[in-house]
Amino acid sequence: MVVSLFEMVLRMSFIGSIIIIVVLIARAMLFKAPKIFSYLLWSVVLFKLLCPISFFNNISVLNFINITDKIVEKNTTIQQSIQNTTDIQDNIQQIQSESDSIQDNRHIKNIKISEIRNNNDITIFLLAIVWLIGIIFILLHNIKLMLQLRHHLLAVVPINSQVFLTDYITSPFVCGVFNPKIYLPSSLSSSEQKYIILHEQIHIKRKDYLVKLLAFITLSIHWFNPFVWLAFHLFEKDMEMSCDEAVIKKTDIATRAEYSTLLLKLASGKKTFIKPFAAFGENETKSRIKHIVNYKKPTIIITIAAIIIIITTFIFTIGNSPQRNLPNNSINNVKNTEKPKPSKSPYWWREAGLNDNYTQTMDCAFIRKMTDNTFIVDPLEYIEKEDTKRIKELGLDIENDFLDGYYFHNPDKTTTTWKIDENTEYIFLDWGQDFTNDENVIEIYGYMATYTKDKELFRRYLATYKNSKPKMPFFFTVENSVVKKIVERFFA
Repeated sequence: MVVSLFEMVLRMSFIGSIIIIVVLIARAMLFKAPKIFSYLLWSVVLFKLLCPISFFNNISVLNFINITDKIVEKNTTIQQSIQNTTDIQDNIQQIQSESDSIQDNRHIKNIKISEIRNNNDITIFLLAIVWLIGIIFILLHNIKLMLQLRHHLLAVVPINSQVFLTDYITSPFVCGVFNPKIYLPSSLSSSEQKYIILHEQIHIKRKDYLVKLLAFITLSIHWFNPFVWLAFHLFEKDMEMSCDEAVIKKTDIATRAEYSTLLLKLASGKKTFIKPFAAFGENETKSRIKHIVNYKKPTIIITIAAIIIIITTFIFTIGNSPQRNLPNNSINNVKNTEKPKPSKSPYWWREAGLNDNYTQTMDCAFIRKMTDNTFIVDPLEYIEKEDTKRIKELGLDIENDFLDGYYFHNPDKTTTTWKIDENTEYIFLDWGQDFTNDENVIEIYGYMATYTKDKELFRRYLATYKNSKPKMPFFFTVENSVVKKIVERFFA
């Protein structure tokens, strides 16, 4: 579960990094435009980094830079490593094709591939654990800061129901989610309070405190990505500057110097505490003062140009590029390695009794252990979207429970034992073609598969999934507690 989630976050973070670069370019083009436009640009970054689901867009920037293949490669590191090793070993095998030791070489190759798969599984698992620890650390650190801040804010003087004065702080900030409050240093005069309260009220009116919280969650998830830290910093800067512009518009030109002096005063105050991410206040004082002093009302041309840049950026970044010419599963998307041709008819699987609905007529189960003469399995119920009656009986949700088109119903972990004999048939999806030769390869539903009655061959294949999480079920034909046929099916 953690590994799958980590791989999904890696994919989102990789796409998000490209989008951040595009936004930085668009942001640079908006240097003369109001900062509200730059602030809006970061919404597409938040969307890409938080939402794993997106619609296809033929003119997406991801399409132009051919990023889809790179994403698939990152999501299938294990399979590619296996395939690369297979390529090397196959070349060695071709050179030594006239040698009497071909069978021994194949056995060595299978062992090496199994070792690579296991090593990659362990590496990804450890990286996923480090990622999870990082998230926990960031969250706990900020919870600690929030608790400390809450303790020091117990003694405050209310100006009204929303604004409070306190001696503990030297810089104002907004804190709260459902009922945000404004906290001001007690050292501010009444005229100074007026500007700061106006600034913070604009933040609250625009719901910036919620956007900031969402950005913090994004940063916590993608903490390992330096592009996300850069985006978070610039997002805060644009948010504050756009709020400064809103204050300036509500006051006259003469107040700019007074407002700038106030920002400088607040920035020069001694910092008495470190604000958690959930509470935000003033930062980037130097650049903000410079922006306030040089601010000019944008012309119509600049405004129109900014709107065009915003719309164009959204169009080119909000969607994903279609995965053209890609097979239905990423595991099969390896380098153009020629597959062995099936020695039997392409429809052999039908002759073997595997009709189009074979999953509905076979028993589904997780393999817990394979001995010399038995399978110890955990039976489960395999349910597809079409089984509306069973879906209704179990109270399942089509949208949430059938994300990949199927659902495993396994209310308990009770195991059962099925026997194996010399006639048991094994059909499995040998993705790297590590156990396949011209004599036992078949094609099933467009995928290359291995057919054998050699239980030791299947046992070696099963061992390669020793560290696979989650382990996927197999389909069985069982008669009188004896397994007649075991079939592996591709699951998305």
